[in-house]
Amino acid sequence: MRVLLRELSLASLDELSADALAVFIDERQRPLQGLAGLCDWRLCGQLSRVLATGFFRGEGGETLLMPTGSRLPVGRLLAFGLGQGEAAREVVLQRAFEAAARAGAKSLALSIDWLGETPELAAQAWAPLAQRARFERQILIGDPRSLGKAVRAAIGEGTGLQLDGEAMENQKKRA
Repeated sequence: MRVLLRELSLASLDELSADALAVFIDERQRPLQGLAGLCDWRLCGQLSRVLATGFFRGEGGETLLMPTGSRLPVGRLLAFGLGQGEAAREVVLQRAFEAAARAGAKSLALSIDWLGETPELAAQAWAPLAQRARFERQILIGDPRSLGKAVRAAIGEGTGLQLDGEAMENQKKRA
């Protein structure tokens, strides 16, 4: 599986090429920040309105599938509740991979910063699950420099995960 890195920015979000985009929401985090906040901005607050109604709160175990219309360049937005941090993060990520696959996604964009306190810990938690997920491509959204180093160290040899070198070079030129 190819792994691409993209910067956490509206410009990168607008250029995404993926079947699905996963966001992970802590029920205490309002207003939304990070990737969820950027998605909410592009969706003109639609995600915040869903949270305000209580239909989806970000509680552990919650899953929400939202259409994106033409506001995001992905067909589906999948939101996953993290609760108040009590949920096992790897279990949430595994559920996200399964939900995206059931929705027919062959490529998935997501941020993994919520998986660990450092990029290294997040990448170490992500890599074994990503290997088993069997997507053609995953796009990791965050800081390309620190994330790239952490992902390179986490995927190692023989994992079936391949960090896309061209994507890395493009990110370096932009930085």
